[in-house]
Amino acid sequence: MCDIKDHEIEVWDRRTGGFLRSFGGKGNTPGLLLYSTYVALGPDGSVYVTDTGNFRVQKFSPQGEPLMQFGRHGDAMGQFAWPKGLDLDGHGRLYVVDARFANVQIFHGSNGRLLLFFGGPGEDRGNLDLPAGLRVCPWPAIPWLTERVMPGFDPEYLVIVVNQWQSHLINFFAVARERAESP
Repeated sequence: MCDIKDHEIEVWDRRTGGFLRSFGGKGNTPGLLLYSTYVALGPDGSVYVTDTGNFRVQKFSPQGEPLMQFGRHGDAMGQFAWPKGLDLDGHGRLYVVDARFANVQIFHGSNGRLLLFFGGPGEDRGNLDLPAGLRVCPWPAIPWLTERVMPGFDPEYLVIVVNQWQSHLINFFAVARERAESP
């Protein structure tokens, strides 16, 4: 879990609830954090952290050793102004919501390469307003959700984004399955 006050990640035992260890600490070099706000676990046990005050995402080994960092302060795609929530899908793609840009950027989880982005500021459908939390889950077989998908669109994941402002507090986005390339 993120300890925003001490700028570190705490690891707790799921069964006993006991504290195991922490890693990070205040700073801006690889492995150090400045206002760590969200954490997500990769399929291999890697730990992804939004290092909000340093405008980046850091990837750590399960033991807390720094493996990679990407992003920096800026206003271009692949950069961040206020990164917050993050999560991974089953393919290892990392979704990061930026509260100031009001968008979600999708990165390749193993190398940090930007793949896609969606959202943007505003009150219209598909736009976000001060988003913070994000969750990616397999597409659920829920009729009221499935009936809102365009015919021919084959969703694989549901991305849920929580806004801190305006009337649309929870937004749902569908991510399609990758199509097989034709010969």
